[in-house]
Amino acid sequence: MPAQEERAITPEKPDLLWTREIEEEIERWQRTGIFPFPGRYIFPAPVVQLYSVEKLRLIHHVVSNFDAVIFLVREFLTGRFEGLHINGTKHA
Repeated sequence: MPAQEERAITPEKPDLLWTREIEEEIERWQRTGIFPFPGRYIFPAPVVQLYSVEKLRLIHHVVSNFDAVIFLVREFLTGRFEGLHINGTKHA
């Protein structure tokens, strides 16, 4: 990831904190047209040619966060997630 000084941060171009891995996934998505989250079964998959890199990154970000939430909910409901605090109550 580039050093903070190397990033162009302006109100028009905020620091999106993209990692090299995310950039590579988006580049591969643009090259192949294959959605980087096949397990999400999004149909029809977004057509990469219709979106800017920033919009593709936003789509990637939203789906990635969705995956993280689904994982946490699954872990919590199956009792494998420890240390979750809801309204001050620890759920083990």
